[in-house]
Amino acid sequence: MELQISVTPGTLGEDGANDTLRQLGDLTDELTELDIDVGQACAPAPYGAKGLAEVTAVLTSVPASGIAPFIRFLRGWAGRTGRTVEVSFQGDAIKITGASKEQQDRLVEAWLDRHAPGT
Repeated sequence: MELQISVTPGTLGEDGANDTLRQLGDLTDELTELDIDVGQACAPAPYGAKGLAEVTAVLTSVPASGIAPFIRFLRGWAGRTGRTVEVSFQGDAIKITGASKEQQDRLVEAWLDRHAPGT
């Protein structure tokens, strides 16, 4: 399954963009350690750009049997870094953010039920 992951920086501006790029690199390293294929990474737009420019994206390929552990991994990563992570598969997106653990668990499980039944 090919998933697109978007990471939104916690703060805007050059420092926020640099921090997001560093954390994106850390995320990419962690995904590589998990033997998850990581595709292209798109850097944030230059400082001062207008609109929703400061978002980074990674394309990954995850086997269907590994989607549940992968989404749970991202939930932990978002919690550790304070970032908002959006995962999209076939136009169905889930945002993993600073919601309570119980709220995140319900959202993640509902999304997984749609894409990884029986996990």
